[in-house]
Amino acid sequence: MVAAFAPTPQHTGMSLVADRVSHAFDMNDGKLQVLDNVSLTVEPGEFVALLGPSGCGKSTFLRLVTGLELPAEGSLEVDGGPITGPDPSRIIVFQDPTLYPWRTVYQNVALGLQARGILKTHRSRVDQALSLVGLPEFANVYPHQLSGGMAQRVALARALVNDPRMLLLDEPLSNLDASLRQEMKIEIVQLWQRKGFTALLVTHDVEEALMMANRVLVLQARGILKTHRSRVDQALSLVGLPEFANVYPQHLSVRIAERVAVARALVNDPRMLLLDEPLGKLDSLTRLAMQTEIVQLWQRKGFTALLVTHDVEEALMMANRVLVCSPRPARIVAELKVDLDYPRHRGDPRMAEMRREILHHLGLEDSW
Repeated sequence: MVAAFAPTPQHTGMSLVADRVSHAFDMNDGKLQVLDNVSLTVEPGEFVALLGPSGCGKSTFLRLVTGLELPAEGSLEVDGGPITGPDPSRIIVFQDPTLYPWRTVYQNVALGLQARGILKTHRSRVDQALSLVGLPEFANVYPHQLSGGMAQRVALARALVNDPRMLLLDEPLSNLDASLRQEMKIEIVQLWQRKGFTALLVTHDVEEALMMANRVLVLQARGILKTHRSRVDQALSLVGLPEFANVYPQHLSVRIAERVAVARALVNDPRMLLLDEPLGKLDSLTRLAMQTEIVQLWQRKGFTALLVTHDVEEALMMANRVLVCSPRPARIVAELKVDLDYPRHRGDPRMAEMRREILHHLGLEDSW
């Protein structure tokens, strides 16, 4: 791929600003929230990857940027103006090439220009686009005669023929084999470098995001978009480990490693934190310190906490209510309200009384 478009004066990428964008789909049993309070800025000419698991709202965000849909809440602007509908300056390339089988490669690529009524005066653009993706000799071939990689290149040419200032890539390589996928990554990056458009790539492939983009934004399964760095820094600060950001796990003590695990949960800003015996493998001193730290985080952040433990004292030191379960099959046999102020003291007579009561419900009163 050595050919290029004829230079376009002052041809640069466009900026994108999303301000508190939320979006939901109407379902039979209510609304499905897919984007929640998304704010981000993309500079002209940047290559930004939106990374996240399937179904988290990545493609929905791209549809909003194309103008195919309008956000339920918030605003989207390009170059300082609102997005009110589709525009040829913002073109999307989908997972599936979606070529019309009755049209030749040339005719498929020319479709956008034809729809805009400018094909006659811009016919040379079709040849330039095919040359740009390395397919000038396939102009008169039909889609069924193309390999998967070639079909995807045609789809890319169909986008590039419009000379877009923003190229939106909705997992365009996901249906290709590994070797072809690698080749197309390089080609798309080279096109971006050559043309200077802004690129927004949706992918669930971490390596692909890192190989192609110069900035990665992470989209969580609940649909909240953010640059990961600021939230990670906040989580590390919450657990007192900002200076350990670049340290590898093998260099950490067990206590610090457990703090990292807590930070990994807190980075999602949970409204409910589920703790499945997180301190069970720690030595007694480290365990006591971590009990205090988790309680302090809970007090500071205000999330709901549900702790599973087999340690009676741990339950009483940390929780404000304790549910006691029977042996399998489990059922709740007792509920105790722990109406003690924090920080709690193990020598408190009321603590000893509740410990005795719990052991009684567990059939272990003789061990007291």
